[in-house]
Amino acid sequence: MTEDPNFNCHGGIFSLSMGYYIPCRAHYHCYGSREPPNWCLSQRNYTWTQWGCHCDLKIGSCIVERFQDKNERLEWSYCIPNEEFYCANRR
Repeated sequence: MTEDPNFNCHGGIFSLSMGYYIPCRAHYHCYGSREPPNWCLSQRNYTWTQWGCHCDLKIGSCIVERFQDKNERLEWSYCIPNEEFYCANRR
């Protein structure tokens, strides 16, 4: 595991989003979280991982991951609390 803070414990690279740092020490701390608003609609060439929002012990925050099919790259971003969720990509 790299010490680089841009990489999570699964080796995914950070992707900037509308999510933010939510401290956690266990997965259940993230059960009330969702993907960031600008990730809510699956984009072409992206696939969700099976984890949903979960606690990444290296980062110490609730994160969500997706797989970029084109470049075969795992990306992660911070989650947001359920009560703040809206879908930024809906028209």
